[in-house]
Amino acid sequence: MVKAKLFIPALILFLVLVILDCEPEHDNPYDPKSPHLSYSQIIGRVMTKVGNPISNTQIALDFIDITKVISTESDSNGNYIIEYYYSFDQGDSAIFKAVKSGYADNQKPLALGYKKTDTVNFTLDAIPQFETESIISIHEQLLFPGDLYSAIFVTKITDADGPGDIESVYVLISSLGDTIDLDYYPGSIYRKTMPAESFPSASLEGLIGVDCYFEVISISGLRTLSAPTRLNRIIYDAPEQIEPFEDSVYNSFTCIWHSLNLSYPFTYGVEIYGLSGFSLQSIYRVYTIVDTSINVLINTPEYFPQYFWQAIIMDNFGNICKSNQVLFYIRN
Repeated sequence: MVKAKLFIPALILFLVLVILDCEPEHDNPYDPKSPHLSYSQIIGRVMTKVGNPISNTQIALDFIDITKVISTESDSNGNYIIEYYYSFDQGDSAIFKAVKSGYADNQKPLALGYKKTDTVNFTLDAIPQFETESIISIHEQLLFPGDLYSAIFVTKITDADGPGDIESVYVLISSLGDTIDLDYYPGSIYRKTMPAESFPSASLEGLIGVDCYFEVISISGLRTLSAPTRLNRIIYDAPEQIEPFEDSVYNSFTCIWHSLNLSYPFTYGVEIYGLSGFSLQSIYRVYTIVDTSINVLINTPEYFPQYFWQAIIMDNFGNICKSNQVLFYIRN
């Protein structure tokens, strides 16, 4: 009886092992264990046009013959690996894509295969982005030739491919039927100063509140249009200077002016020029004064025979009004 009891469990275990070992062949191609289906992979790297790696790029394998997409992301070095299983029902063709915000999409056809390893590298073209855009007015109260008004259009552009990838930057003023090309300055700054005479009616008033759009075009033809930007104000009043006023001062002196009562936030400023030949050279500038005076130190008073200074108003949009230029001298 004891032997019979031991024999039955052993027999059951033997039958289970036989059944498992005799598992039927997987001839069905839809069976995950079918010999008609095998593991393949794609490896590669995603880079900018100047050779920098691009992380977190979505890499997607889009099968053409069936509705199926396999995706992954590039790592911090721009590397990726994507895996798929090849089977007859999936067909032999797919579209391989690299998608990253701030870059133009890149895609390539790909032939699928059995136990296949492909190396596919992507180079993405960066889309230029606007970092800042502004339009400000400048009003100068000069004795000669009189009041001067101008508008400054300025923007800073970010491009992962560098400033050399920028073809042109300009401003569209559709309501005025005008387009203004901007000039490049160091630091990826593009700007243009336009005198009031360049606009209809030879004034800036028609520009206030008008939607203006900055647009940038890359060498490869990618375009980016900014949000609407407006000129918000023209400042007509500047502070009247008190001292120095056509007199001589030591190289350490105080600029003083009358206060203004305006209905909007603003700060005072001072700009000092030295006369060099027949032109004025700016040697001191500050635009963040909240009082009506500032102490100034000129370290090389003998360099210029004459000096001029202006009192300035600047609002929180950057619009500026400058007083006329007052002459003074610095004692040696």
